[in-house]
Amino acid sequence: MTSQMLQVRVEARRMYRRPACALVLVLAAAFPLLPLLLAAVGSTQTVLGSQEVTAFAESSGLSFTTFTFLLAGQLVVPTVAAYFFGESLARDAEWGSLRSLIVAGASRGRILEVKALCAAAATGVVIVGCAVTTLAVGVLFYGSGSLDAPGNSSIAFGPGVGRVGLMVLTMLLCNLWIAALAFLLSAWSHGNPLTAVGGPLMVLLISHLLGTFPGLGYARDFLPTRSHGTWMVWAYDPVPTDILSWGVFVSVLYAALFGIAAVVAFQTRDISA
Repeated sequence: MTSQMLQVRVEARRMYRRPACALVLVLAAAFPLLPLLLAAVGSTQTVLGSQEVTAFAESSGLSFTTFTFLLAGQLVVPTVAAYFFGESLARDAEWGSLRSLIVAGASRGRILEVKALCAAAATGVVIVGCAVTTLAVGVLFYGSGSLDAPGNSSIAFGPGVGRVGLMVLTMLLCNLWIAALAFLLSAWSHGNPLTAVGGPLMVLLISHLLGTFPGLGYARDFLPTRSHGTWMVWAYDPVPTDILSWGVFVSVLYAALFGIAAVVAFQTRDISA
């Protein structure tokens, strides 16, 4: 019975059946319609504040996709990662499911493994699905032209699609720290999903604010949001590998620290409390 309860596909099915999860999936899939609507009503320049960037967003399907990523990467992607990882343990703790699993003989390590895998898969499905939808909508309305980032040479459609894929992969890597922090708070909290989901978003905001203070000097390079826009380097040719490698490194470093802390917190936590 325990092994059946802790199968990844069973846990994934339970996760996707939650109404809130279905709402997240729908909103993420529909997000590409927002910049499209702004362009249709002529409000894109008002939002972007730049004629050059406006022309870029509407120049081709690839450029539209990159612009949509620019919008989604500010809050949508971090929120999706925080939601799935923050709810993973805290929601079951709120419902009393964690205690039932422990009583049934499930190891805490197995619980962590299954919850993390399901949360990672759900996050990946949402973000990749949003990217595919965005690219399809962009090509349909703006054509299969080249990717023309401001101040950069054109990248043809074929290689540009590959660059979009690398953008998605880098975006996932750069949000690892948010996912790991949400997982830590989920393992730490006693049935409080709101704290587990909202905490990382608050840290994201504070880190962004700290990054605007020049007085911090080189310390700003170690803020977790240092990696926030790293994925954008794939829109340029040649790719600035120094920015890419450091941005991914900072995110993975914090993710590893938060992940280790989550394991320790959950292993030592009183589930019966």
